[in-house]
Amino acid sequence: MRVLLVHSGNAVAGLSNTYTFVHEQGEALRARGIEIDYYAVVGKGVYGYLRNIRPLRKKIRDFQPNIVHAHYGLSGFLSVLSTRLPVVITCHNGETHTMRGNIFSSIALKMAAHTIYVAQHIRDMLYLHPRNYTILPCGIDLENLAIVPKAQAQQEMDLPKDKINILFGGAFINERKNAPLAQAAIQLIENSEERRDNKTKRKEINLIEMRGYNRHQVAMLLCGCDMLLLPSKNEGSPQVVKEAMACNCPVVATDVADIAHLLHGVKNSYVTTFEPEDVADKIRRVIESGERSDGLYRIQALRLSNPEVAEAIHQIYCRILHADMQTEQKSKGQDLQVLAFYLPQYHPIAENSQWFGEGFTEWTNVGKAKPLFRGHYQPLVPADLGYYDLRLPQVRAKQAELAKEAGVAAFCYYHYWFGNGKQLLEMPLQEVTRLGEPDFPFCICWANHTWYNKTWNSERSVLDMVPIMPQKYPGPEDWDAHFYALLDTFRDKRYYRINGKLVWVFYHVADIPDAEKMMERWNELAAKEGLDGFYYMSYVDDVQDLDNPAHRLCKDVVLSCKENITSVGRSTSTRKFARFTQAFFSQLLHIPLGVHRYSRVRKKLLDPRFSDEDVIPVLYPNWDNTARRKMGATVLHEATPDQFYLHCKEVFALMRGKKNRVAFLKSWNEWGEGNYMEPCLRYGHGYIRALRKALDEEK
Repeated sequence: MRVLLVHSGNAVAGLSNTYTFVHEQGEALRARGIEIDYYAVVGKGVYGYLRNIRPLRKKIRDFQPNIVHAHYGLSGFLSVLSTRLPVVITCHNGETHTMRGNIFSSIALKMAAHTIYVAQHIRDMLYLHPRNYTILPCGIDLENLAIVPKAQAQQEMDLPKDKINILFGGAFINERKNAPLAQAAIQLIENSEERRDNKTKRKEINLIEMRGYNRHQVAMLLCGCDMLLLPSKNEGSPQVVKEAMACNCPVVATDVADIAHLLHGVKNSYVTTFEPEDVADKIRRVIESGERSDGLYRIQALRLSNPEVAEAIHQIYCRILHADMQTEQKSKGQDLQVLAFYLPQYHPIAENSQWFGEGFTEWTNVGKAKPLFRGHYQPLVPADLGYYDLRLPQVRAKQAELAKEAGVAAFCYYHYWFGNGKQLLEMPLQEVTRLGEPDFPFCICWANHTWYNKTWNSERSVLDMVPIMPQKYPGPEDWDAHFYALLDTFRDKRYYRINGKLVWVFYHVADIPDAEKMMERWNELAAKEGLDGFYYMSYVDDVQDLDNPAHRLCKDVVLSCKENITSVGRSTSTRKFARFTQAFFSQLLHIPLGVHRYSRVRKKLLDPRFSDEDVIPVLYPNWDNTARRKMGATVLHEATPDQFYLHCKEVFALMRGKKNRVAFLKSWNEWGEGNYMEPCLRYGHGYIRALRKALDEEK
């Protein structure tokens, strides 16, 4: 990928200190393997910029970029007039200063492939709003902003130790930085009775103008000064505030731009009004505290280092060029894609320990299962991975390796969000996102259902179902909280996409109040965060449920035919009653009535609707939930890899001729349901080889 960065070069022809952040961003992108070159625009005003059309076109012809990335609106206006290549425009704040600049910048944004606003308020102030945009502040160079001891920094910069050293965040002559407000506030402190009466506060204040220093010297000033003071009238997303935070330098700044957001929760740092008394009060608080801030933690939480911001920009480039991992695979010839449902319940959590006993995981039930009849393969025993713990990254890496061996395109993680911010079993996917490994695609299925403790009560001859974690739907505020809890995961380049959109599966979409409004809201939030929106799917276990209009809110329906196994009656309610009756008498009579030979029910796992473009088939390698239901279990007996291979061939045959050649595999690792692909002692890699063979033959 080749990217040309276009920016103003009016300070000096070429890169200048004024635009160091552009150069730092470019070098961070270069570190990601992107070829970068720069074009500095020399010329003032709209007409001065337009005189650069011919030389910019020549630069584009010589460099031959895939994307032109312009910083500031007028550079963007120049860029969209100079090329038919995709143009990304980053807006910093200067676009809003004049009506002419606002108009031309707004026009450019409408013509651009994507817009990056360094802060939300900039978008709000422009006249026209593009559909594709991201709120993304510029990153900072944490390597050159390493924290050094205050005394060492003071000595290097020759700062007086007997004074309160306050760094003013700009040049005094810069009207926008509002030096008179800073000076008025300091004068109030100097004249206060409190200051004269307290010896610890009699130190003179030394206000330092940040002008003429190089990058290293600025870092030393931030480490050596007692605070940064920035009483600006307006800003974009000020780099100096982020740099001060990275050096744990306390900040006092007026409430402009995104400063309040940046400083939220940061110790010994304050946002002020434009009243000198308020500014003076906040300065006093910092002086009296005498502590450094903890701003570096906030910078790390916001992922504002240059490499992390570069990663986000790289993902924008990839979406524009349709170079995502999955889109790239699709372009090679519409190969059939199999996504595997993935259960994360293989590590202890406090709730499971409380409900089911200390250290409970899915393995607890799996290991206790007993055969129900002669020749019944129970208990199931995992082979290669053993009784693994998903807290170990080595386990997750091996799972990805096995999935690649099987030809699986992605894992679809079951995700448990119960409302009001309550999640369970979220750790494995969070770790996959945080660590950036394994290098294997993934998406999410929201398993939105209440958790029950289901136990057979032999005294009453009934199945007790005690709710232990209710599924709640609090409403719009919870929609937003849910989205932002997963934002880092959605931004991950490994997230599985169809047509550039994030695949999201609802397990019970019909249970969600205002589901359509929730989907619309998530697409709005996705656009705001620079994502291309969601490819919604819903899941059903019974073909009869396809008639429910709730499922038509989604692009596709994932159809499992598991309910066909009992094949009693046509309606969903009749089938559920038959299944309950079977389980009841199995437990009561202590006879396994739910046993079916896989070879005989294989045809029941098919449906003609698998040929429909908006219906996605589900593959079943096996099913035996004896570990959970004991005598009331449903067992697909003799579910061998050879039988699974034939099942795959039958499903794939129904998918021929479809454009949407996606199938789901249920499941990768639901060992408690006896529904797994991972190697076991009896069949080894048999299921893995069976799926790979069927996929290879289908190609």
